[in-house]
Amino acid sequence: MLRLPSLFLFKAKTKLSFKGTPCFIKFAISCIKSQIEFAISCKTSQTKFAISCIVVIKILTFIMRNFALKRNNMEGQIFKRKIYDDMLRWKHDSAGSTALMIEGPRRVGKSTIVKQFAQREYKSYIMIDFSKASDEEKGVFNNLSNIDFFATLKLIEGTLLYERESVIIFDEVQLFPVARQAIKHLVADGRYDYIKTGSLISIHKNVESIVFPSEEEPINMYPMDYEEFRWAMGDVATMPLLKEMYQKRQ
Repeated sequence: MLRLPSLFLFKAKTKLSFKGTPCFIKFAISCIKSQIEFAISCKTSQTKFAISCIVVIKILTFIMRNFALKRNNMEGQIFKRKIYDDMLRWKHDSAGSTALMIEGPRRVGKSTIVKQFAQREYKSYIMIDFSKASDEEKGVFNNLSNIDFFATLKLIEGTLLYERESVIIFDEVQLFPVARQAIKHLVADGRYDYIKTGSLISIHKNVESIVFPSEEEPINMYPMDYEEFRWAMGDVATMPLLKEMYQKRQ
């Protein structure tokens, strides 16, 4: 004789706590509970079991679709970060006299914020990711005295560069220290801005024969703080209110 699973019976008869649960999940669980209660009231156990299975499958499908929609909406979204203002100050104050070096742990958004900055603040940019750079791209740095250095780079990347209106980005530069050393000569050329990113764990590895350029201006990037997290959630009111309340207590 078929019986309704005991777990469903328990949830149907137990008061559930939804605190902190997304609204659509609360709704889904409520539907499951009410439908299972309805199934329990049916006359035959086969009917109870069939109704319960159908309802659970439909509700789980509903939950999965909503999660997928929420995830897709988040993909590609670039969140506001405080380091952006530091980068703007560097661009204004440096005026090409230094290269910006952004250091930080892996997966904190260094590449993303740099690309966003380049797209918004410059007419064009070239971004070389040394975690997947080709031998052709790396070979450009073998002879910086070559007058065709920039012409070759533009040809490889398929991008035009404009004097004092373009930026060249060396992403994951710790994987190719030769490019980091080249910054001294590139900054001296003065035509373009330069931004480098590097992971703190490995930024000082394999650099025994490399001379770090003094033309480097370092900035540390960290994971999101609480205020940045609230911004990402679309909340711009919480932190100002918390600061106001704190100041009143002083």
